Amino acid sequence: MLMYGVYVSRIKNVNWGNVVGMLKKYDHDRYSDFLDDMKGNSAENDSRDIEFWFDQYESGGRSGLGAFLYDVIREQEKVEIDIDDPDGICIGISVAAPWEFHPSVRNLSEEQFTAMISKYICQITDEEVPIRWWKIDDDLDW
Repeated sequence: MLMYGVYVSRIKNVNWGNVVGMLKKYDHDRYSDFLDDMKGNSAENDSRDIEFWFDQYESGGRSGLGAFLYDVIREQEKVEIDIDDPDGICIGISVAAPWEFHPSVRNLSEEQFTAMISKYICQITDEEVPIRWWKIDDDLDW
């Protein structure tokens, strides 16, 4: 499968504090769940606890940080983006015929789409994360 977007699983330097900030800003119910889950841990929750919580994030049969970003971008931008598999390793737009694209993305330019995705990726890392075409090698049939 070909997908134009970002390979979330390749982001190495995630700022988990900023990810929690996004959760607080965009999903108050899940943020409450997050706080409840963190109460049982040490007073100073380290990034491993937070990363583990987001690894367990699940929505619509998808999981992980990619699923979280997928939900946030779809909800905030009102666009139908794709996620390549249940583990959410890549989010973007899958290759398709123009008439198969959802109207919310059909007329976006490459620059508009890249700026939209960058807006959220820049919130969670200072790392330069490429937004480009990816060949996704998976043997999932779902």
